[in-house]
Amino acid sequence: MKKTTKKVFLLLLIIGAVAAVRLSGIDRYLTFQQLQESKAVLERFVHAHYGVSVLGFILSYIIVTGLSLPGATVMTLAGGFLFGMAAVLFVNVGATAGAFLAFLASRYLIGEWVQKKYGGKLDGFNRELMKNGHLYLLGLRLIPAIPFFLINILSGLTAIRLRTFFWTTAVGIIPGSLVYIYAGTQLATIRSLGDVLSTNMIIAFVLLGLLALLPAAVKYLKREK
Repeated sequence: MKKTTKKVFLLLLIIGAVAAVRLSGIDRYLTFQQLQESKAVLERFVHAHYGVSVLGFILSYIIVTGLSLPGATVMTLAGGFLFGMAAVLFVNVGATAGAFLAFLASRYLIGEWVQKKYGGKLDGFNRELMKNGHLYLLGLRLIPAIPFFLINILSGLTAIRLRTFFWTTAVGIIPGSLVYIYAGTQLATIRSLGDVLSTNMIIAFVLLGLLALLPAAVKYLKREK
């Protein structure tokens, strides 16, 4: 099978998977309102089938993030409600694995072509990523205003190393996950997603992200001088 054929097949497979989720209506359950309405049923199921629930939660998280579907935030809240702070591990495994799959798909389908066609023009950019890519990715992961799926897809278009993307994702999502998982443990007191991240909390995350970017910025300024 030619590489182009493989890419077309993979693209159709991804589109088919997204369409199947949409048509099945499963994505309608990944809302805050639905979580509030279903929390008693979900809690009983987890108590009766803990191991299966954990596995199902992780696999569902991988699917949601891997296919760049909306609902990861609600799932993180649900993890905190159903599994307590242990959900930090479950969310991290699911989110990191799903993000890595989305990253690989983006690189295979589009990234390789971008680098081949524009590699010469991107040479300086690629060298910068080789040196400081981990700082940029950590900074982006720590800023909640930047969509999670967008970082996965755009990173796949660059020459960032696979291991760099993997470990920065695993580490960078921990602070945000902790906030949402803790909020999930207090689900009964939350009326909307807006109650989770206050303005001060968002500012704190942005400053944390900028702090991660600071070493790369200092290096760049020194080179310019």
